[in-house]
Amino acid sequence: LKLDKKDGVLSQEEIIKHVDVTSAQKRFELHLDFGPYKCKYFNNGRKLLLGGEKGHIAVLDPLTKILVCEFNCKKLIKDVCWLHMPDLFSVADEDFVRIYDKNGIEVNYLKHITKPKLLEFLDYHFLLVTANDYYFTYTDTSTGKLISSIKSNKFITSLSKNAHNGIIITGHSNGTLSMWTPNMDTPLVKMLAHPAAIREATVTIDGNKLITCSVDRQIKIWDMRSFKSLHTIHTSSPSQCLAVSQKNLIAVGCGSVVDIYENTKYKKLSSKPYLQHHCDTFIKNLDFCNYEDILGIGHASGFSSIIVPGSGEANFDAFESNPFMNTAQKREMEVKKLLDKIQPDLITLDPQKLAQRYKDPQSISQEKEIKKKFKRKISRKSSNKFTKKSKKRKANDPSN
Repeated sequence: LKLDKKDGVLSQEEIIKHVDVTSAQKRFELHLDFGPYKCKYFNNGRKLLLGGEKGHIAVLDPLTKILVCEFNCKKLIKDVCWLHMPDLFSVADEDFVRIYDKNGIEVNYLKHITKPKLLEFLDYHFLLVTANDYYFTYTDTSTGKLISSIKSNKFITSLSKNAHNGIIITGHSNGTLSMWTPNMDTPLVKMLAHPAAIREATVTIDGNKLITCSVDRQIKIWDMRSFKSLHTIHTSSPSQCLAVSQKNLIAVGCGSVVDIYENTKYKKLSSKPYLQHHCDTFIKNLDFCNYEDILGIGHASGFSSIIVPGSGEANFDAFESNPFMNTAQKREMEVKKLLDKIQPDLITLDPQKLAQRYKDPQSISQEKEIKKKFKRKISRKSSNKFTKKSKKRKANDPSN
């Protein structure tokens, strides 16, 4: 592979020359007139949702390029999001949050919050989180009920989730991050991440790393267990969007350039990206495709799909997300997800505490006394055995 002489990074043209035909077909461009666009891949990587700001909505298969549905809602679109199955998706327009099916028919709309601008969905809890400038709500999509409505004292600039524990993370205009659950009106954690407004924050799949970007041209990687900064990357221009792959590759959108950095497992990351892609217009959104080495880029002139080697997981769990499931398997998976639904009361910062048994102070003191008595008995038995063995040795000794 030859590096670019100007930037010293790999180009898409050079990658396409050295990959097979099927992988080369995953690199394509869509020139659309209703941008800027937001893109979102489904969990199994076989459906792509596109939402243009001027009302254009499209669903297609990114591998076969088959169009599932396409329509124009004739309203300004702020955000798009998949629900628990690839047959349903939600759209935040200038008035409400509307839910559509795979045919583009409006199934329902949510009146709990007006003028929404950000959407996020918790797969295991069936909770759709919608946010506007100062409020965000939790809605149960299986029953349609409003779980909670929370007011934030600061202007909300970003909304993301931690898939490991179901915590919602909001970024604010003063550079702070807040972590929320639907059970409390106050945030569980508040932290000052940047001195300027936060553009976006994402969490890795294992839930151990948090990546944030801000107007101050810095990208910071945080440890979610100690909430300490591990590494800082300085960019040439303010970053607008972030995305993290299954293999912990970081994609950053700065103006019309996408920079992709190495694995976040290591504390010391190189300030120079190993992969870079230039678009014609400014970038609105980034999203990695699961189980494929693909990065989706939504920009003002349409959508771009580029190849990022080593970004996707090679093996998939058919019980979790199956890219090759048929209609019967879809129905079975939907029923299984509903049966395994986690209640919103169980969302905590540390999910391992749920497996621990609650103990009263009296029971703790009783257990301590029992342990002390048991240790005393063991020490007595061991001393008795030692004395018996020493007596036997003395009796068998011929010198005595």
